[in-house]
Amino acid sequence: MIYLDTSLLLKRYCQEAGSDDIRKLLSNIKGIATSETGLCRVFLSVIAETPRGAIVSSDYREVAAQFTTEWNHLSAIRLSPVLVARARSVSEEYPLRAVDAIHLASALILFDMRAPMLFGSTDERLLKAAAMEGLPLLQWRLA
Repeated sequence: MIYLDTSLLLKRYCQEAGSDDIRKLLSNIKGIATSETGLCRVFLSVIAETPRGAIVSSDYREVAAQFTTEWNHLSAIRLSPVLVARARSVSEEYPLRAVDAIHLASALILFDMRAPMLFGSTDERLLKAAAMEGLPLLQWRLA
């Protein structure tokens, strides 16, 4: 299983640096997890990318439909009191944005359940915190 934060998940749907690499990498992966917050964040990001040209406006409905279909096959980590407490804990340890603390806490909850996984993000602070917590990192870099 691979846990993806929103930045990597979004690369499947928007054409930006690293998108082709991520699509290729994920084409053979069965089992992607992310935070439930990713649903809203990806839609908001796709809407924001449309005027900038990363997504042609006529393609928005197609991208939204594709993401909605794929979302049903992702393991979405639901927000819960346990997750919020864990996010608070990691935010006290590392200088993370709130959504990144939620992503890290979500991945740590999976990891605590002994789920074999890799953690992926484009955010260096989040990757450093994940590594400090002992999460194995997805190895990828922009070509």
